[in-house]
Amino acid sequence: MEKNVQDQIVVNMKELQDLQKLINELNNSTSTNEKISTLELYKGNVGVCKLLEYTHSQFKQFNVTPANCEKKSELITPTTHPDIFALLNDLHDRVITGNNAIGAVNSFTKKYPEHKELVYMILNRNLKTRVGTSLINRVIPNCIPVFNVALAQKYEAVAKKVDFKTQEWFASRKLDGVRCITIVDPKGNVNCYSRAGKEFYTLDKVRTDISAMGLRGVVFDGEICLVDENGNEDFQGIMKEIKRKNHTIEKPVYKLFDYITYDEFNQCEGTVDLATRLTLLQKELNNVRVSKDLPLNTLDLLEQDFIEHESMFEEMVNFATQQGWEGLMLRKNVGYCGKRNKDLLKVKKFYDAEYKVIDSESKKLRVVDTLTNTEVEEDMLSAVIIEHKGNTVRVGSGFSIEQRREFHSDPSKILGKVITVQYFEESKNQNGEYSLRFPVIKHVYENGRDV
Repeated sequence: MEKNVQDQIVVNMKELQDLQKLINELNNSTSTNEKISTLELYKGNVGVCKLLEYTHSQFKQFNVTPANCEKKSELITPTTHPDIFALLNDLHDRVITGNNAIGAVNSFTKKYPEHKELVYMILNRNLKTRVGTSLINRVIPNCIPVFNVALAQKYEAVAKKVDFKTQEWFASRKLDGVRCITIVDPKGNVNCYSRAGKEFYTLDKVRTDISAMGLRGVVFDGEICLVDENGNEDFQGIMKEIKRKNHTIEKPVYKLFDYITYDEFNQCEGTVDLATRLTLLQKELNNVRVSKDLPLNTLDLLEQDFIEHESMFEEMVNFATQQGWEGLMLRKNVGYCGKRNKDLLKVKKFYDAEYKVIDSESKKLRVVDTLTNTEVEEDMLSAVIIEHKGNTVRVGSGFSIEQRREFHSDPSKILGKVITVQYFEESKNQNGEYSLRFPVIKHVYENGRDV
């Protein structure tokens, strides 16, 4: 028994020692070619490759920070973790959370104090080598799983190449929710991810419904929405709920628009056309609802209409405008493509994009005093400044009164933040400088766009 424990300690030490050695060698490399040569030496080191995966993979979230571990260094939780991977797995799977997670990390670093900083770098997902995922995968193929999803191009950019006579296209309403990719692995484990590969922990009801389908090795693609009594999506509402800690969204609606195999998703391509994929998805949903008598309240297959001719498409665009929809999505009836591609198009009257706030402006604005029901002047945020194609653009619309007051009193709460700006179209002045027509703030991201 004593020998086994000692052997385990040796294994732990070797894996961490080898990774530290690799880090040192990479930092001593002065060129990309030298870094490639260094990585080549570790291709067969299973432990190091696994630690590289855990550090860089978008699928790994450890939910504890070194800063909190340092802040609560007195917390030591008795742990049975035999190695670094057991600890990281329990953190990722949220077997241990909160103070228990902090205590487990502190216990591990106390056992291996010489590797404390290395463990912290893994938790921070940054080995400080200036070597990223693409270079690692170039040298060690498939070392780090890459999270890629199908992304749309603007319709007008490729409109001349769209032919409804010779090509088969489906059109659907553009939803105003949060993109969600749900992966059911070959073992039946169900996990929900954002388009950026961040795992959602607020979708237990969705995961329960998908688990009830009893499927293996498939991937669902769609948007998570909050829908009001009129059938409209509440974008701000879902953004508030989707990332809340220790929270389960009570009534999410998962609007599904694609269904692919696990292998096709990982390979970022498939051969089964969209019509067949949607038919299979409808069949699976019906099977559970009828044969198993389960309602699957969170799942809803998005209606997608086959475009028979160009005039039908024009009618749908006009209808979308009249209804005040965000726009339409066009999907070509071809195999899956897990990247931005011309077979998936967004048709929008209004567009949106992400920008970083570089400055803000304040001035006196007239607001209604709720106590006296009279207009008064008050100093508050009037606009933020963003940069679009090398030129500054003012965005003054879309802020609530509360936001204007908050960002005026403390500009640091908005400066440097990533925001989504909705606009009618891009414009260009006589000097060739680009700007945005009718820009409106849509959302402020506290920690960058990761959903």
